[in-house]
Amino acid sequence: NFEEVRVSGADYDISLTGSLGTVADQGGVSLDISIPKAPARAVLRFWPAFVASDVRRYLVDNLTDGTVEGMSLKTSLTSDELLASRNKQPVPDETLDLTFAVKDGTLRPADGLPVLTQVNASGVVTGLTTRIEVAQAEVKLPANRSLSLVDGVFAVADHRPPVFSSANFQLRGQADALIALLGSDALKGTVQIDIDPAKVRGQADIKVALGIPLGKDMSAADVTATATGSLTNLSVDGFSGKDKLESASLALNVDATAFTLKGTGQIAGLPATFDMRQLLRSNAGEATISLVLD
Repeated sequence: NFEEVRVSGADYDISLTGSLGTVADQGGVSLDISIPKAPARAVLRFWPAFVASDVRRYLVDNLTDGTVEGMSLKTSLTSDELLASRNKQPVPDETLDLTFAVKDGTLRPADGLPVLTQVNASGVVTGLTTRIEVAQAEVKLPANRSLSLVDGVFAVADHRPPVFSSANFQLRGQADALIALLGSDALKGTVQIDIDPAKVRGQADIKVALGIPLGKDMSAADVTATATGSLTNLSVDGFSGKDKLESASLALNVDATAFTLKGTGQIAGLPATFDMRQLLRSNAGEATISLVLD
């Protein structure tokens, strides 16, 4: 048994109690780790590798900065459960209770996607579940563009394989930033829109829902996505030849097969209605644009 171990540095103070290999542990381990405040990278160094190993590995690889405003980790594993955990197998739900909060984090969500900065999030991890709530973050894009990410929730309902996760969030900001996001390496093959963000003005407000299978062989093609939202006060230079799209309000929808835009605006000063549909991962699509002539 170790009643209390304290590890302190210039900007952290970590306390740990527990036992290892005792009769009460059934040859396993019991830990209680408390961290009131510390740099996120320092916290990850003290997170035991056998505890919620998949979550830990993802954060080690992708959380590059930020401050943990509080973390509590309590786990009690028998020898068999400890072996299962080390082999990346799920453990009973009640054997792990991990809570944490991160402020001003910097996270690389996945290869080809823009970096998230100013991440404010809190999470709860148990033996079988994960839930991380992102109150806000900034999606950093080229040419000093960005989108605000709010009301985000990442969840794993069951850690037992095959493991599936969900991610739901809202994106708000300038329409040119949304076009830049759709042109990122991870998305440009899915939503093939050939529009220069520099020619776009307006506001975007989009709700996104993702289904993500978790596994080492997962690719972008395995991710399911839906999105709904609006583009308002939209203008696009050279939308139709030399004519400009102006004052458009469009409803956006993405489902399993297609990307659609519907709404109204003006082309060359004339009122117009729009109904555009493009298949995902394809150049194939159709558009109906109706002008109202006096």
